[in-house]
Amino acid sequence: MQLIGNIEAKPISIGFVGFHSSFNHVWNNITMSLTHRFQLKVSEPVPSPTDRDYLDIIPDILFFSVYEKPHLNSRYRKCLKIFTCEENIRPPWNECAFAMTGDYDDSPRHLRLPIYVRVLRHLKDQKCVREGLLPKANPTLVKDPTTDWSSVASSKTKFCNFVFSNPNARERLRLFELLSKYRRVDAGGPLRNNIGYRVKEKLPFISDYKFTIAYENSTFPGYVSEKLVEPMIVSSLPIYWGSPCVQDDFNPESFVWANGRSVDDVVAEIVALDRSPDKYAAKLATPWFASNLPNRYCSPDHVADFFQKIVETAT
Repeated sequence: MQLIGNIEAKPISIGFVGFHSSFNHVWNNITMSLTHRFQLKVSEPVPSPTDRDYLDIIPDILFFSVYEKPHLNSRYRKCLKIFTCEENIRPPWNECAFAMTGDYDDSPRHLRLPIYVRVLRHLKDQKCVREGLLPKANPTLVKDPTTDWSSVASSKTKFCNFVFSNPNARERLRLFELLSKYRRVDAGGPLRNNIGYRVKEKLPFISDYKFTIAYENSTFPGYVSEKLVEPMIVSSLPIYWGSPCVQDDFNPESFVWANGRSVDDVVAEIVALDRSPDKYAAKLATPWFASNLPNRYCSPDHVADFFQKIVETAT
């Protein structure tokens, strides 16, 4: 067990199972959002679910996800279980008492926690952002009203990028193909790669581009991932297709929104912006958030308030 967080608070025992192999079980997007209010006693993953030497560190509250199986077993029977993941997946209510997903679910046991909120916490901690290697990076996404956006626009020396690996998302492939007929679109991922190498660090790569294709794998209400916020952080104008309710999260006037439009119409808007420095700079100056204020999901208390209710249920 490791203790982190508010040292004046009573320790709360939590654990994590079923997360991807690179997941940090002590310092992650969930614990980051709780340590200002709670002291967490975090259990490390056990070597074997049947190892009796580890029975004494079974947590009271267990977060589980979908990346590694088996997720749950008899060892965790007495834990209060919370489902959470960074995918377009509905909560398995037969397995959990509470859930935190990007979905819109009116259940009092559910918290809408958009994927991009989790991602923003990680992106702020990336070396290129944390150490100032990208001096103009803005992980808060709040735009400084004194910024000279014409200067920012003119610093974008490349046209458009496309960094993906999934070959099954036809909407973004159609855009890539049609837009490439106007100007070369640099594909830096495994899919349709045309730059001769695969991008290792995405933020530094996309920071030089006027536009970034930011299409989700699928469209579903509330499914807004890192694809939209990554270009926002480095002031590359996103071309977005995904959640039909994205206006609940961001100002749709601040990017090229493709939902419900023909690919020809989307390309026409991109071409018009590309050919007009003034229009492009004006679009880039438009706040990412409505009223240029972070939405409610980005509040440090959004997860903490929900977890407080969970703690009260568990005690």
